[in-house]
Amino acid sequence: MQPIILPSGLGRDFWVWGDRYSFKSTGAETNGAHALLEMNVNPGSGTPPHQHLAEDEMFYVVEGQLTVSVGNEHIVAGPGSYVAVPKGVTHAWANESDDVVKALVFLVPAGFEQFLMRIGEEITDANPTPPPVTDAMIQSAIAIAGDYHMKVVE
Repeated sequence: MQPIILPSGLGRDFWVWGDRYSFKSTGAETNGAHALLEMNVNPGSGTPPHQHLAEDEMFYVVEGQLTVSVGNEHIVAGPGSYVAVPKGVTHAWANESDDVVKALVFLVPAGFEQFLMRIGEEITDANPTPPPVTDAMIQSAIAIAGDYHMKVVE
């Protein structure tokens, strides 16, 4: 494994359900040890309750307020807040504010970032704005979630 040094603003960027995700490291660069992404979450965006069965997921809020549900707790996490979700624990997150939320997401070990890249669309000069989110996109993601050790909880 080699050191990873990325200047500000760099990473591999994807549109994931209308939000911009910038992958700073993936399992390919860390020998599977971890992945790090920066997500910019638009107002109203979020995830359904789910569990990661293979990795811990940690959130660090940089800007805005991210509402995170962990088990029976609902946390409004503002700048500087940190929420660590152990594997197997049901959780969800949402941007319930009127402003974009910027947060860092750590995945240990790596692997789940591949799901996000698969359901996302890599950002290029040809697609500078996110595609509309459709029900088919969401259903397709739910259908392959198990391939990435994720369980959507209803």
